[in-house]
Amino acid sequence: MNQPLNESIVEDAALSWFDELGYTVAHGPDIAPGEPAAERDSFADVVLTGRLREAIDRLNSDIPLEARDEALRKVLLPDSPSLVGNNRKFHKMLRDGVEVEYRRDDGSIKGGHVRLIDFEDVEGNDWLAVNQFTVIEGQHNRRPDIVVFVNGLPLAVIELKNAVDEDATIWSAWNQLQTYKSQIPSLFNYNELLVVSDGLEARVGSLTANKEWFKVWLYQEIVALRPDWAGAPDDDIEAERDKDSVVKIVMTGSASDELDWQQHVRTKRKRKELASRFKDAKDPFRIVIVRDMWLTGFDAPCLHTMYIDKPMRGHGLMQAIARVNRVFKDKPGGHVVDYLGLADRLKAALATYTESGGVGTPSIDIAEAVAVLLKLAKQMRDATQRGAQLGLNDDEICFYDALAVNESAVRAMGIDELKVIAAELVTSVRKSVTIDWTVRESARAKIRVMVRRIVQVRLSTGPASRGDEVGTGAGRGVVRGLGDVDAVHSHTRWPGPDACANR
Repeated sequence: MNQPLNESIVEDAALSWFDELGYTVAHGPDIAPGEPAAERDSFADVVLTGRLREAIDRLNSDIPLEARDEALRKVLLPDSPSLVGNNRKFHKMLRDGVEVEYRRDDGSIKGGHVRLIDFEDVEGNDWLAVNQFTVIEGQHNRRPDIVVFVNGLPLAVIELKNAVDEDATIWSAWNQLQTYKSQIPSLFNYNELLVVSDGLEARVGSLTANKEWFKVWLYQEIVALRPDWAGAPDDDIEAERDKDSVVKIVMTGSASDELDWQQHVRTKRKRKELASRFKDAKDPFRIVIVRDMWLTGFDAPCLHTMYIDKPMRGHGLMQAIARVNRVFKDKPGGHVVDYLGLADRLKAALATYTESGGVGTPSIDIAEAVAVLLKLAKQMRDATQRGAQLGLNDDEICFYDALAVNESAVRAMGIDELKVIAAELVTSVRKSVTIDWTVRESARAKIRVMVRRIVQVRLSTGPASRGDEVGTGAGRGVVRGLGDVDAVHSHTRWPGPDACANR
């Protein structure tokens, strides 16, 4: 029996990503109270005390046991009447350690801090992702989709929705988090991060963040990851000359800006000097982070890649992309890494440009999408031959079978229905900030979600452009289209349109 797409598919994909990152993954019911592997005494317990106890002892072996016990009690028994108050107090303990006092051998009293997290050796912490973690508080019984624990502390909650269900969006997930905060606030005393996702889109925010402050996640502290890329104080070119790469932030500002920003606020003369260096292909200053500056009216022909996470449209978008599209030696063209899904806006901007007399063609890289679909189809076919239960409906089976069996026809002729589906897939991928074209296990799950959504939507909106009363689905439309090219590739045997219509 075919398994319909549901939240569990998205949930399984998310857990597989945590597993790839090195987290331990556990099923909530397996560690629930009363089970052989139970890690808490009751469903009201939200901290995995055994794991926290072990971490405190390991990280604070120089502090007496009594003080460590006192720190554990302070963490487990928040004393503020409000959720936000408890959360702020815990955040301070997490960041600075839990304040304790203990008696020295000579009888004097010494103060200290008991650490809950090892910030110096992050790999040495206990990372755990748990799905279906039931919490009972008062009359409320709730079960968040995924809770992420670090050293037994529930630092993140992830709520997921079904990408195919039009009524269940990431904002439905956000609303559900608000219900959880109201009904099971004890879980959120320790919260540092909230995440909502439908497997295609994701947003991250803090405990008190409104919708507008739930943002796309993609920027990590580059210098923290690559310390050798850090710029020298005062942009000293001699100190930076021997580096392979240097990254800088270029911005305007004033003395009223935050202290952390002041190192990036430069005079007009300094910014001009940096601009000259950035245009020099031999200068180690190769990576720059900007907001508005240098996006227009700045020409650096050697620049080849732009990473966009800022909403833009029209002339401004065209100008920004032009920064990496200048002719330079043997550079074939520029690359744009789109974190926001700007393909549709780019098409609109190009259309406006051509209407006003410019030259250009609005296009999406359909060939790349077709290649991914073909690879995925082969994997689906092989899995089916091994007897795997893939949870595909009839139309999806037709779709993947047609692609897998008729690769040469697809590549040679190009099927109209397939082009449309591929274009829709490209648009969905461009709107996703985490998808990977390499089709490894985790990425394949996301692409399957996208394909299923597209096939179901096209099935629900009427006959495929080349289908008839037999082939009304997107998958069957592709099969019929493949049948049409049989005269050209007579050496290859393809399934007729009824082969899938009767499955």
